[in-house]
Amino acid sequence: MPLTDKQKAFFARKMKTAFVKLDVNKAGYLSIEDYQELARRFIEYGKLSGEDEQRIHKAMQDVCTMIGMKEGVKIMREEYMTGVLEMFQDEKKIKGLKEILSQMFNVVDGNGDG
Repeated sequence: MPLTDKQKAFFARKMKTAFVKLDVNKAGYLSIEDYQELARRFIEYGKLSGEDEQRIHKAMQDVCTMIGMKEGVKIMREEYMTGVLEMFQDEKKIKGLKEILSQMFNVVDGNGDG
């Protein structure tokens, strides 16, 4: 279902914020290094090791694969926003992203209370 102009504007504001948060090295673009650093921080924050650590690395790699992120690729903000908007209009990609995020959440939900 296509988004309304109001929904697109709301989404654009949220994606600008997300871009800033994902650009962990503040280079002005997203790269695989940003996602690797996010995984490292996630693991450190959650005090993860072993299988849980591997799951986080795999989840971040899956996100990179989903958005076409490879070594040497730099994604600028406008390109990111366009790509994410397109991704969120693809039911298969939405389902894949939900699965990845669910896996990541389950790893850090130590007591299983949701």
